[in-house]
Amino acid sequence: MTLPEFYVMEVNMKHTARFIWLVLMVSGLSFMPAFGQAQQTTYHIPFDFVVGQKTFSAGTYEVFSVFETSLGLRHADGTPGLVIQAKYVATADRSMPCMLVFHRYENKYFLSQAWLGLRDNGWELFTSDAEKEMAQKSARITQIVASER
Repeated sequence: MTLPEFYVMEVNMKHTARFIWLVLMVSGLSFMPAFGQAQQTTYHIPFDFVVGQKTFSAGTYEVFSVFETSLGLRHADGTPGLVIQAKYVATADRSMPCMLVFHRYENKYFLSQAWLGLRDNGWELFTSDAEKEMAQKSARITQIVASER
């Protein structure tokens, strides 16, 4: 029995579409681990500090990238932290050390930047309303905390 030509063509198209879909899925998944891996660095921060609207106590923290648009922070003991939107920035200095940059106003510290050892790339956090309010009241002092790495 001979199949009509249009039927054979339809079956071949279905197989071709499935094959293309499978190739795209496999190739897409192979890129996921590299793109999805977060750069992570551990820091000991000797003072209480503010990130966004949340205050963290002094201690050891893991700071990690969440793609290019966000930065994550969690206590080293596993206590849940937060993920906050940040601006991905670059500098001409290709040997930036792992460090956190804080702005201090009186006795309050606000996380401002994170450099996680990605050569010339880091994250700059958006200024919170609380920091803007403190900035109007007092002078800013920049404080840097180096990595424990």
